[in-house]
Amino acid sequence: MAITTGSLASPVGNPQNLLIAVNGGIPSPFVTFGTYLLVPTLISLLLAYLVLRVAYRAEFRPGNPSTGRRRFMMNYAPTLPLTSLCPCGEHTSLGQ
Repeated sequence: MAITTGSLASPVGNPQNLLIAVNGGIPSPFVTFGTYLLVPTLISLLLAYLVLRVAYRAEFRPGNPSTGRRRFMMNYAPTLPLTSLCPCGEHTSLGQ
């Protein structure tokens, strides 16, 4: 959910945005997309988080054995929206 939602703010985040950026005659697509779509994207990410928190409330309870996943969410999840703005090569991997 977060990847699809986060791709809205970038002109290269999904095919529709790429078509608009390339064929729309936008002089500075990254600035234009960020200006108009950053706030709605952040609101959508917050709503997606809240929906997941309600749907998987057992995973978020204190003392749950899945603390490793919770620690990941608390430490790294807030930075995930920024990764859609980072130009990364295909060599880059989060697992390495």
